[in-house]
Parts: sequence; C-alpha cells; structure tokens
Amino acid sequence: MKLIGPLRLLLASAVAVFLISAPAIVEARTKVLQPVFLFDVANTTAQQTEIALRRSLAGRHWNITRDTPNDIEAKLNVRDHSITTRFSWTATQVSIVYVGSENMDYEVDGAKTYIDRYYYRWLKFIKKDVINYSQRANASGALPQNLPADNDDADDDDSPAKAGK
Repeated sequence: MKLIGPLRLLLASAVAVFLISAPAIVEARTKVLQPVFLFDVANTTAQQTEIALRRSLAGRHWNITRDTPNDIEAKLNVRDHSITTRFSWTATQVSIVYVGSENMDYEVDGAKTYIDRYYYRWLKFIKKDVINYSQRANASGALPQNLPADNDDADDDDSPAKAGK
C-alpha cells in the first residue's frame, strides 16, 4: 500500500507536465497568418507569369474555383485538410491571399491569426514552381510544357502532389 502514494504523485506530475506543455505543442504546429504572401518573378510578362502560375497550380493538384482576367481563386485538398486562396499577378510579382480553410487550425487570438504551418509549405511549393517555370521561359524564350520531377518534396508525405494517394 505504500507504493500507491508515489504512483499517484508520479501520475499527477505527468498530467501536470502534459497540461503545461500542451499549448506549446499546439503553438509549434501553427504559424502567424500573414494577410498576403508575395513573391517576385523576374524577367517575364504578365501573360508568362499567369501561364506559369496556372501550370504550377495544375501540377500541384489545386482546383481553380474562380477565374477572372487578373486573378484566380483556387482550392487545395490534402487528406482531410483544405485551403482556398486568391492568386493575383503582374509581370514581376505574384500575390497570394488567404480566403478560407478547413481543418487547418485557423484561429484568431487577439491581434494575431494563426494557421497550420503546412499552409505556408504548400504556398512555397507554388512559389518554387512558378519561379522555375519563369526561369526556364527566360532561358528558352518559351514556357516549358512541364517541369522535371522535383525530388526536393517527392518524399514528403504532405506534398500536395500526393493529395490523391
């Protein structure tokens, strides 16, 4: 019977540590949501940037949900998560604005808004592809029909390219 007291203390300590560290675990999974994600595209026309963006979205399995002359709204579904964003472009820059999401730990806490860290990872895939398409267009004078397989994220379980798997 003398063993029960120390076991209770150990269990209580473990629960206390978990409860104290739980907010830190959630915080590590989220990032502050920036209202606009911008990146530069060099030496292209607005039409080349648009074509590069459309090919990048298609290659990463994004679904275009709204299409106007100077912006696209697109949705990405990965397992039970989804994000919807609005893409606008010029000859020199692409702007990505958050529209909505499901199961992405979206939370407003005072003056800060948080979202799952994978949101930015998926946007960076698009950024990388658009820049790669644009660089190839600059080198050859025309946009390539497709990019070679990208081994950087091919092994990532969260890669949007694996959304259907």
